[in-house]
Amino acid sequence: MMKGRWKMEWISVEERMPNEGEEVLVCTKSKNGSRNIDKGYWEFNRFIHRGTAEVTHWMPLPDFPVEK
Repeated sequence: MMKGRWKMEWISVEERMPNEGEEVLVCTKSKNGSRNIDKGYWEFNRFIHRGTAEVTHWMPLPDFPVEK
């Protein structure tokens, strides 16, 4: 690993869900098999995001960059 970098891992929705209202990256899969990455959040027992595709995985958002 390079200094100052870490590997972020996708979390399967079968493993666990994010905290209620927490913004996360979501990996989706459409009916035709297309994959996409979007930003969304978990609320009311479902993912809220721009599309209608099924969310298969998620990961926490990285921190904002630190300005020097």
